[in-house]
Amino acid sequence: NQGMYCTPQAITKVTTSIEGLAEPKVPGTNCKQTLDRNVANGVTSLLTGVITQPGGTGAGLSIGRPAAGKTGTDDDYKNGWFSGYTPNLAASVWVGNPDSATPMKNVTVNGKTYPEVFGATLSGKIWQQAMKGAVKSLPVQQFAQPPDSTMEGEPITMPDVTGQDPAAATATLAKLGYVVTTDPVQVPSTQP
Repeated sequence: NQGMYCTPQAITKVTTSIEGLAEPKVPGTNCKQTLDRNVANGVTSLLTGVITQPGGTGAGLSIGRPAAGKTGTDDDYKNGWFSGYTPNLAASVWVGNPDSATPMKNVTVNGKTYPEVFGATLSGKIWQQAMKGAVKSLPVQQFAQPPDSTMEGEPITMPDVTGQDPAAATATLAKLGYVVTTDPVQVPSTQP
């Protein structure tokens, strides 16, 4: 939603519609921009890597369309979460014991034993299966991409302080508004 916050709308009951009657209307929500769009799109860009990058904590949880997510595991594997989203649907899955104190170690589900339950194992797999079904009839949409300046910062030109001793180089940089720290241990260099 690119940084837009909408008040949650709880639906407490769904009934079968009666032929000939209009579909029930869901009340609207109050939405407002709470996070800069570019920042939100930058976060999404990073979180797509959780699923798409080899070695990402959620690698292997692709749902066949653009998606982003975040894994979560607490101390001693007591709880595991996976929260993920597409441009048109979001869902979170929690797996744990109701007491939130019992470690989830050597848990067997459907004949597979998990020595330790992480956010990407059980909760991630549940999220993946649920989302594949939930988005099946939704259009495939792409995430908005953030500008390079959001992901990499604005480029700056640093003054050349080559050949200056540390005190002079620090003064040159400080005059330009840079905060300078130096290591008291000097490193030999072949540069002037």
